[in-house]
Amino acid sequence: GYYYKTFLEAVNKLNRLGIKIVVHLINGLPNESEEMMLATVKKISSLPIMGIKFHYLSVLKGTKLEELYDKGEIKLLSKDEYLGIVSKQITYLPPQVVIQRIGTDAMASELIAPKWNSKKVAVSNDFDKLLEKEDSYHGKNYRNISQASAYSHFLALQPTKKKIAIDATLGNGYDSLFLLGYYEKVLGFDIQELAIKRSQERLKDYRDVQIIHDSFINIPKYVTEPIDCLIYNLGFLPGSDKKITTKPDDVIKSLDLTLPLLDPKGVGIIVCYPRHNDGIEYQSIKEYLAKSDYRYIETDIDNEIIIEITKK
Repeated sequence: GYYYKTFLEAVNKLNRLGIKIVVHLINGLPNESEEMMLATVKKISSLPIMGIKFHYLSVLKGTKLEELYDKGEIKLLSKDEYLGIVSKQITYLPPQVVIQRIGTDAMASELIAPKWNSKKVAVSNDFDKLLEKEDSYHGKNYRNISQASAYSHFLALQPTKKKIAIDATLGNGYDSLFLLGYYEKVLGFDIQELAIKRSQERLKDYRDVQIIHDSFINIPKYVTEPIDCLIYNLGFLPGSDKKITTKPDDVIKSLDLTLPLLDPKGVGIIVCYPRHNDGIEYQSIKEYLAKSDYRYIETDIDNEIIIEITKK
């Protein structure tokens, strides 16, 4: 009976405490469509979980569900329907999430329906055959992020204090979505209306995020507390007008105004592309940092540069 937002808050709090999380997911709830079941997994795939258990809805004796089932008011999934849905659901899961089970158990003396789950080995074998037939596998449709973005996320986990994180370039909201799993509050900035709309839709179920339609130059106007993590992912908004890009002078000005707010144990992260703006942006950032009082480390991954910045 809890709202989805309550679940999100629980997942984020557990994750911040370093507690590993396994999600139990029941397919075939009353009035639940296949589209809704797939949407649930797509949502879960963005959360910091380590495992998932798939269950089908079971009707047990002495429950309200038994009354509804006897009246014909609910319809259970057949074995083929259930396995077909799960075979699609697993394609949206990150490869590192462990699939711990694809079914559930109930005492024979208590189970009303479905009866097809009594032979677990047969169900498992049928699932394997279906995966082979459909060329379906774990993570097939999972949104792959670049190795550079993945490394930037790794760096974002380094600060021991995870209170305030800044996503200086919201884009489609993926960095903010990641940060929300670890930080108490996330502020995301972008100047493009399209980026704001996309991010609002992607992050609508989260309360600990503030989406700000403004330039990253103005970050200090909105932040008074020390920043624990600051991320810039430079370039253009994916899936939009490539002529609208971050500009070297604006990036330098933003860094000059915002880096002083970085917590002494915080981290600043810039993902930049040497080919963007003929390399001018990347060179400008390097020259700025070389003259600054900050430590910085460059990592080149497939010609995408990740710069890690910390205070001396």
